Amino acid sequence: MWTDQRSRCAEQAALNEAVAHVGSSSRATVFGENTDEGDHVARHFQLFGLSATGGELWRSPVQRARSRGWPDLSGSWQDMPLPDDVRNTSSVGEPRILRRSSGIMMIMSSTIGLPRTPWPRLHLFELCDQPWLPPALRNAETDYLAVAVSVGEVFDPLASKIGELMDRTDSDRIVDLASGGGGPWPRLAAVIGAARGGRVPEVTLTDRYPNQRAIARAADAGLAYAHDPIDARAVPASLVGVRTMFEGLHHLRPDEARAVLEDAHRARAPIVIGEALSRRIAVLITTVLIPVLVLVLTPRIRPRSAWQLLFTYVIPILPLVIAWDGLVSCLRTYRPAELLALTRDLDGHRWVAGHVRHRGATLTYLIGEPVSGDSTAGAPAPRRGRTG
Repeated sequence: MWTDQRSRCAEQAALNEAVAHVGSSSRATVFGENTDEGDHVARHFQLFGLSATGGELWRSPVQRARSRGWPDLSGSWQDMPLPDDVRNTSSVGEPRILRRSSGIMMIMSSTIGLPRTPWPRLHLFELCDQPWLPPALRNAETDYLAVAVSVGEVFDPLASKIGELMDRTDSDRIVDLASGGGGPWPRLAAVIGAARGGRVPEVTLTDRYPNQRAIARAADAGLAYAHDPIDARAVPASLVGVRTMFEGLHHLRPDEARAVLEDAHRARAPIVIGEALSRRIAVLITTVLIPVLVLVLTPRIRPRSAWQLLFTYVIPILPLVIAWDGLVSCLRTYRPAELLALTRDLDGHRWVAGHVRHRGATLTYLIGEPVSGDSTAGAPAPRRGRTG
């Protein structure tokens, strides 16, 4: 039994070393001696943000490469070249290969990776992302989040940046992605209007799972809310304007987050990403207060449903669900350098990422602005940068 325990610890250490070597790449294929082994390792890498799938070594093109005399790597991760006929079986980039007693496994990581950090991004599961979560609970959670960001005036510091971006791109429209319960917009639209001399933006809210109560609230606040599901990675061409996403990007793995930015890039649409949470110890500690905040702020929700009251005060499921999702959200958030890494090779946009301090909290943002032909004439402005 002790031997088995030591073996498991050694295997875990090897896998952690592999993650550190590969970094938080966005796609990976793991090949093992059998399918179970490949799936096991893939699940481990998924915790660190890799969109990993398992495969069986003997039923893959890797078998041909193995027969060409790859050396025994003694359990360490190293970069190894692939023959062209094997490399062409995948659209992703250079592989990392691990030699273990049970066989060779390979990770083929994409060219889109996140910078390596001592505290890597962990893509654990959020309950509100699960398709099996009852809509009543999902809507109740997004309703609470909308009230929380409004009461806390969380995204007010980005109002001037959004207003300036709208002025530079000659746009009076906002297309908000992953809006949930409405996000900050019932308040933020007025704040942006004040920053623009009274020109309040025309806001359209969208979501993959439209919140029916939020649709009614949006109408009362003078906002539009698309009734049909909208995927932030494929926004309809009819929705034109400055795109925004608040507290939404951390729900996506790196390849999915990149797809959101690529879609804005293809459409030459300005885009603003905002996140109020971050991978900081102090922020993680404050998540223990979330159940109390849910109890305090729920009476402010309009309209309230009987389900919301039931699962908040009688059967307190919602405070626990929201607390868990809040903790995981912190671990999932992207830092400015990681956000800029997602924009690699998206030329034609000027990308800026940074932090803004507000009421003791630190907001993280990414702004992408199409660069016009005129703006690139003469001495060009930097295409990407980091502030804050």
